[in-house]
Amino acid sequence: MAATAGKKRKEIAQTTRPPVVVVLGHVDHGKTTLLDYIRKTNVVARESGGITQHIGAYQVEHDGKKITFLDTPGHEAFSAIRKRGAAVADIAVLVIAANDGMKPQTREALEAIRAAKIPYLVAFTKIDLPQADVQRAKTQLAEAGVLLEGWGGDVPNLEVSGKTGTGIAELLELLLLVAEVAELKDTVDEPFWGVVIEAHRDSRQGPTATVLVKSGILKVGDVISAGTVVGKVKAMENFLKNSVTEASPAIPVVLLGFNDVPDVGDRVLTFDSEKEAVAAAEKEASRRTFEKILGGQESEATLAVIIRADVVGSLEAIVGELEKLANPYVALHIVSADTGEVSENDIDQAEATRAQIFAFRTKIRGQIALRAERTGVKIHMLAVIYDLTDIVKRALQDTVPPEIIREDLGQVRVLALFRDEGTQQIVGGRVASGIIRKGEFAEVMRDDRLLGRGRLKEVQQNKIPVDEVKQGNECGMLIEIKGSIDIVEGDMLRVFHEERRERKLF
Repeated sequence: MAATAGKKRKEIAQTTRPPVVVVLGHVDHGKTTLLDYIRKTNVVARESGGITQHIGAYQVEHDGKKITFLDTPGHEAFSAIRKRGAAVADIAVLVIAANDGMKPQTREALEAIRAAKIPYLVAFTKIDLPQADVQRAKTQLAEAGVLLEGWGGDVPNLEVSGKTGTGIAELLELLLLVAEVAELKDTVDEPFWGVVIEAHRDSRQGPTATVLVKSGILKVGDVISAGTVVGKVKAMENFLKNSVTEASPAIPVVLLGFNDVPDVGDRVLTFDSEKEAVAAAEKEASRRTFEKILGGQESEATLAVIIRADVVGSLEAIVGELEKLANPYVALHIVSADTGEVSENDIDQAEATRAQIFAFRTKIRGQIALRAERTGVKIHMLAVIYDLTDIVKRALQDTVPPEIIREDLGQVRVLALFRDEGTQQIVGGRVASGIIRKGEFAEVMRDDRLLGRGRLKEVQQNKIPVDEVKQGNECGMLIEIKGSIDIVEGDMLRVFHEERRERKLF
């Protein structure tokens, strides 16, 4: 019996599993439309479930064979998630609009695919538009080093439409063919590990995570860790929102049981005991830095922000975009970044740090909003990441100190003090070098030490008001001084022109 069971397990391990496919490309190249068409026509209706609306992955069936799609965000802002998505996928589909061709986001997606070292195919979308030019897009791909089938290479490609369904069946067949060539083996008898595809904090049920099983079997009751968080699987649902007790490779499931929200891309592992799981999480936590101060470390100017997002994927994308705004002039201080609703604690933190709160696709309760209004805490409710970054850009621009351009004009040796009226003093002197002008700034120097600064309100030569006095000439000056400085005979006035210009960050 034991030999028979062992043979059976070996046979199971040698059976193929569903391929995991990620679709990448430019935000406007029809990725979402394509995935929506595949989902609507190849996924059976979902039953009512109770865990989450955020799934991040689903399965379709074509000719009796299953394909798992990672529904990763397609915007440039989600570059990090796309790269992680490609890393956990078996096959990638690079989407290129026939009317638009290669774009920077297309190249970024291509680099993510190449870095993941997975097979891929190219799908040309929007083929029904009058401006569609597939040949031009193929030429651009060739210039980028992608050699398509029929163009001297072996990268499969086809034309599809997410609106009419043209080419969708062929796309699914091609994916299954690529998977067959890749010989994706099932690994149900190997130790479990999976990857967090999506995660968020549910107001009623706490932390939830979509996990794609990569190896072994995950069961309800398993002790788990993901990055710095731990837990025990309390419940699982599949992509149809049906309750399940276990999940095998290439199956996406939503699970409850983590003690906190894990990060997207975290590896999920199982342990024999909670003690082992906690030890693994603590080891991982020691490697991570929780506070981010982006750029401007040498500047006194700081913009503090608190971020609340609907899911971890959004949160990471936002932080990724904010990292791009780092600059040498204003430090962008992320006081706190987490998923969930805006809380009383967020208002407390915002007051203490003078931070602005950015709530991305999440909520704020009435009494908390009223308190924020009373205390002057700014809260931005947003649903588009680039709206958020635009506001942060404007805030950084408003915070950045101006560029100060200084031009040294001349120096005056003080020969006499005629009148001292506190902040205004009348002195006489000789221009030792350069030129001095009415209205310019002056630094008061004594024994090469800077005592303070002021401004030349009036300049006279031979008791006649003038605009400027050149080297070698004597003059009288009315100086408006900042602070309590008494100018005395022998002091040197360094006169300079100062211009403040707005510093453009973006």
